[in-house]
Amino acid sequence: MPHYVPKDSLLSRIMPQLPKPVGCLVILAWMIVLIPVLPFHLWRQSLRRNWLAKRLAEQGRFLSWTEFLTRTSDSPGTVVIEVGNKLQSRFWWTAEKILSQAPTEPPKYAELNIIFYGGATYHPFSRWCYENYLAPDTGTAFLVSSFDAGFETFPFDPEYDEQMKQRFPNQGVVILTFYDTRFA
Repeated sequence: MPHYVPKDSLLSRIMPQLPKPVGCLVILAWMIVLIPVLPFHLWRQSLRRNWLAKRLAEQGRFLSWTEFLTRTSDSPGTVVIEVGNKLQSRFWWTAEKILSQAPTEPPKYAELNIIFYGGATYHPFSRWCYENYLAPDTGTAFLVSSFDAGFETFPFDPEYDEQMKQRFPNQGVVILTFYDTRFA
């Protein structure tokens, strides 16, 4: 049975039909543009991430994964996890109990939109947490090198927040989307 195709679709009214050779040329032109630009973009993005890690290491605010595990098992504190679409989760740690000092409740993991981050739709807790703990200039939390994590750090599971609370039982766990996307 053939698929139903309306005779006068909205797409055909607003977009002209291109001949097939022209469409192929458009695709070829996009490939010519994207092939050299994509590696440059990925390289630039890794430079920004490395710059953040280097800057925080100079300030004494960088932990290896083994140091992080030692601190989270020995002393109470808070683990802040920044998550985003197509990005590795970023772990932060502070000895302070963020949840007891916060002016408002953090957003629930189920309410986070990890696909779209940035803009004016941030939860007030996210801004407060960024300014006080995560910002490169004014924050106090330690950035953790999560490359040696040994477990899946991408937040695909709907129970990701519960998994992280079980993984770090002595800590308060806060999960946020990336607030400052310059270093994502």
